[in-house]
Amino acid sequence: MDHLGTFELVTIEDNDGELLDCYFEQDDGEFHITITGYESKEGEDCEPIVVYYESDSHDVGQVASFGGNDSHVDEDPDGVYESDLETNGGQQAAISLIHFCGTERGTDGDAANNGSE
Repeated sequence: MDHLGTFELVTIEDNDGELLDCYFEQDDGEFHITITGYESKEGEDCEPIVVYYESDSHDVGQVASFGGNDSHVDEDPDGVYESDLETNGGQQAAISLIHFCGTERGTDGDAANNGSE
C-alpha cells in the first residue's frame, strides 16, 4: 500500500482563546484523499470521533488515527472512519491526526510495485 495522506486537526481561536473553527489539514503527500466531514463528541464542537472521507483515484486500504496518547487502525475502511481512541482515563479521545494508505484504482498493489502482472 502507498501513503495517501496525513491530516492534522487544526483549531482556530480568537484573542481570548474562544474556539472559532476547526478543520483537518493535510500535512504531507499528494492530495488523493478528501475529508468531506466529521462528527464530534456529543456536546463538543471540535473533538472529532468520526471522519467521512473519499478518493476519486485510490482505494483506501487502511486508516490510522492518533489522539489522547492512543492510536487506532481500521484495516477494513469504507469511507467512514469511527475512532476507538481512548484517553488515559478510559474516555473516548478526539482524533488529532489521521493517516490514510491504499492503492491506485485499476492497479494490483503487488503487480504495480514489482512491474509484473
